[in-house]
Amino acid sequence: MWSAVILHRNWTNIITLDLNSCKITDDSIDTLLNVEWPNLKNLWLRENELSDAGVQKILQKQWK
Repeated sequence: MWSAVILHRNWTNIITLDLNSCKITDDSIDTLLNVEWPNLKNLWLRENELSDAGVQKILQKQWK
């Protein structure tokens, strides 16, 4: 599962994160949003299970 990998790595140098078709939901997006991504420029989330509420969570994150 994608969330297990996300929590156990150092992602400070990641610029592009492709999570297309990972079955991410409004609840599971919190795992992604709890990680700091200081250099992330591209986040690809096509073909997931996010509603408007999940998208709002992403937009409200204070990205660095």
